[in-house]
Amino acid sequence: MSLKKFHLFFIIVSLTLMVFVGGWVAYQFHMGMGKDWVSTGIMAIIGFILGLFYANWFRVKYRNL
Repeated sequence: MSLKKFHLFFIIVSLTLMVFVGGWVAYQFHMGMGKDWVSTGIMAIIGFILGLFYANWFRVKYRNL
């Protein structure tokens, strides 16, 4: 596996983890137990959005490698 493919794989795993954390916090909040985790959910959403921008930038920049 090349370094480029590993980097793309790591980006996808990181984005998946942020979706999982955001969903877990939403579930906890819905059940009434997650009021302390709201900031973690917000950070997961922000991280996911920034991660999408980074993944797109990486894909465009390193398309020819």
